[in-house]
Amino acid sequence: MQTQQITRASALIPSHYICFDDFLTIEENRQFLDYAIADQASYLPAPTSTDDPSKRKALSMQPSPTFSQFSNLVLNRIETVWTETLTALKVQPFSASKITVQLIAQNDGDYVKRHCDRNTVAPDRKITFVYYLHQQPKSFSGGEFVLYDSHLEAGTLISSDSHRVIQPINNRLLLFVSRNFHEVLPVQCPSGMFAQSRFAFSGWFHQAELLNHLGV
Repeated sequence: MQTQQITRASALIPSHYICFDDFLTIEENRQFLDYAIADQASYLPAPTSTDDPSKRKALSMQPSPTFSQFSNLVLNRIETVWTETLTALKVQPFSASKITVQLIAQNDGDYVKRHCDRNTVAPDRKITFVYYLHQQPKSFSGGEFVLYDSHLEAGTLISSDSHRVIQPINNRLLLFVSRNFHEVLPVQCPSGMFAQSRFAFSGWFHQAELLNHLGV
């Protein structure tokens, strides 16, 4: 069960997030987008951590040697806003035990159903980031990112109905706590052209100490 009527306002746990617009330079963003578009054949149906294909409809790029160039570019830039990010998310400083990343393309009819990134399969995910890329002017609609608040029920974190909607704007970086529920609304791209997809470079900062503490 993911949604339930909240009877006590004090039980609501807000989902904090932070966005950085114009995160990369114009040229860096253009080069990353060109790379994302160039090798359509390297994309395969994106897997899910629960192996349930109905949870997500998207394509995932199979990493190439060039991929690390852009991955490191974004990760190094995140380091420059890390303190500000932790403050906004109300997270105590921690050392990431590892960082995992993916490059996703979503086109007409693609979506991600409501879920949280920290689960029994990946219990050590601490902070999630998403960097958006798309052609301009944008050729798709939809694809909004919806971030839900939570509440505790019998010691378990449950998704609430209250939420905020974040637009997938080109060159925008979004960061939030991985335990928070979220979804991607269906994308509408009438042309169906791959180059006009909603691209997202996303990943997770893991904290090894969470491996034995899956709760809140």
